[in-house]
Amino acid sequence: MSAEFLIGGGKQRDPDLGAGPYATLLGRLIAAAPEVASLPTLLPSPPWTAWDHPAATTWPERDDRGTNLNLVDGPSWIDDSARVCEIC
Repeated sequence: MSAEFLIGGGKQRDPDLGAGPYATLLGRLIAAAPEVASLPTLLPSPPWTAWDHPAATTWPERDDRGTNLNLVDGPSWIDDSARVCEIC
């Protein structure tokens, strides 16, 4: 399921109700969430999200399948986008 998944039978909320119902739901979700200290570490980052990898290359030296994506010819726009993000 994703945010785009259609669940039949519903209807759009009246915009005149404002943000109050959404704020209430957000408050309930935050209250139900576990304490951050009780969660396991997220380190090391998985290779497909390793923006903080230690190498001086655009991509981590090995992905989750053992491939060095720096040696793979792929769509240049992906590498270009990643290089732009390196300076962000």
